[in-house]
Amino acid sequence: MDFKFPGVIDVDPDEWPKDQKRFIKTHLPYDMLPQDFKDKKCKIIYVMRNPKDVSVSYYYFLRMLNYNPFRDYTLHNIIQKFLFGLIPYGPYWEHNLGYWNEAKENPEHIMVVKFEDMIKVDYVHNGITTWPLEFLLTTREV
Repeated sequence: MDFKFPGVIDVDPDEWPKDQKRFIKTHLPYDMLPQDFKDKKCKIIYVMRNPKDVSVSYYYFLRMLNYNPFRDYTLHNIIQKFLFGLIPYGPYWEHNLGYWNEAKENPEHIMVVKFEDMIKVDYVHNGITTWPLEFLLTTREV
């Protein structure tokens, strides 16, 4: 499902200059990422959230969709289905484990951070989040 953000211009990936860095945001599980991401050892920052927060957020997201077979489900129903893989993007644990296991194998390419840790004051300086800089920059750029 694609969503157009105001002010964001669509760019054909084949036309993007190869020497420029890109930022891609996705909700895909690790095993569904394009093979090129894995082969080229792209830098990935995976933000892991508390399952309670994700479940509630997902519940409200599902309720706003025009086509939604889960629209009449209660919050409790959605949480159960999400945690145990009975609706898309579940089970929640497998989604996290895909990135977690890959980060253990390739820590120079994948960083896993908990959202709750990321928003702590020591990660922010003058309103700018600073925690991923060392991970994202190569030694040549530092």
